[in-house]
Amino acid sequence: MNLTDAETVREQSKADQGPSTTSPARPPGPSRLRLGREVRFLLVAVGGAAVRVVRSAQAHGLRYQETVAINGDERVQEAMDFDLRVCLKSPWEGDDPDPGSLSEGRLALVPALETLFEGVTFVTLVGSLGGETGSSVLPAVLEAAGRHASFLSVFLVKPFACEQERRDLAEASLSQLKQNPSLRGLQRQQRASLFVLDNERAVPLLRTQPLRALTGGYGQTVADHILERYIQPAEGVLRDFRLLNETRLLSPETAVPLDAAAAPSLLEHLPGAFPAQPVEASPPGAPAGLELLLEVAPSEPMGTAR
Repeated sequence: MNLTDAETVREQSKADQGPSTTSPARPPGPSRLRLGREVRFLLVAVGGAAVRVVRSAQAHGLRYQETVAINGDERVQEAMDFDLRVCLKSPWEGDDPDPGSLSEGRLALVPALETLFEGVTFVTLVGSLGGETGSSVLPAVLEAAGRHASFLSVFLVKPFACEQERRDLAEASLSQLKQNPSLRGLQRQQRASLFVLDNERAVPLLRTQPLRALTGGYGQTVADHILERYIQPAEGVLRDFRLLNETRLLSPETAVPLDAAAAPSLLEHLPGAFPAQPVEASPPGAPAGLELLLEVAPSEPMGTAR
């Protein structure tokens, strides 16, 4: 039997069975939402140090995460443990005239980067400051993420003080990144957090621990944040939806089928599930430990950058 004959047989078989009784596919309602599918989690690393931190975070068994590695080094293509690897060269040659800013040249990168974030609910972005990728590419990635994410968490790794040139570049980039329009728009809605992971604050810890403990500590911090702020609340919301829909805890008179158009969407319930205030940093003089690695970016007026 050749291919044409086979197709004729299949068409005849369909005709013999009569019209299909299968209902047309409906868009997923809250009762059918699946974490990692309709509700998507994206974990993005920008820069070499950030790639190592995200790899460490993934080692803690995070569920549902899609992972992306972005770097200006072509060796990023060897990071096969990431779902997607992007080699993105800086639009600048030589010294960056305005590190961390969302200049016209960097805005030109945003439309292509936006395809990474379309349809994503929760984005965790880890960036390395002080290098070419962090000062030039990271602003465009942050802008693209902020335009599409419903919730955004940003962790920025800052170099040691002994790396004076890189640390100065990191400071300049950080002051600009804090003013990113999309990030600040989400912050106004209490849907974004910005954290700084300062290597210098870990120096007391590294007197007794190997350097890899620093990456491990950062990875643990990122993993704990994703689990406590995103995964656990989202699982709780979906569990409550299923209970209402399947066991009808409400009386029949007041119960609303979750497939109905009047049913609330998942995202309407999530903002209240996340603490508006980020985790507090340890006070000065506190015992040295991993908790000292987290510096919360202070709240600032929404005016011009200082």
